[in-house]
Amino acid sequence: MYGRNAIEARIIAVGVGGGVAFIVGPLLSIAVRSEWLLNCSLALVYAPIAAVVAFRWPQLSWRTGLWFFVFLPPTILVSFFFTGAEVPINWRAELTSLSGYALGLVGACFGGWVGAAIGMRRGKQVPRVKEHS
Repeated sequence: MYGRNAIEARIIAVGVGGGVAFIVGPLLSIAVRSEWLLNCSLALVYAPIAAVVAFRWPQLSWRTGLWFFVFLPPTILVSFFFTGAEVPINWRAELTSLSGYALGLVGACFGGWVGAAIGMRRGKQVPRVKEHS
């Protein structure tokens, strides 16, 4: 839609989102023992990182948060398929973990929106799609 620059932005957003989820998330879970405090801190970690990515590539705007979490559905499906059949699913723990990612998604979308707004105010204009007549 916006050319090569937007593809580069999406690849960076997916990489950064995956890095935060698989590196910062476990480190925070070691440091913070409360599950809800961990979920809120994930949202607070994702927001400024998404704001920086969206500041650099404002055409993604709030969708930066969606690109941060594009890896999550396949990861959840793989984890359900490759767990042992004899182990019952702990729904409370799974839903609590999913709510943490939902809060992180909201934080990343908000951070992306704020970062894109600041980027556009600082002069980074979003390229427009040429209309064909």
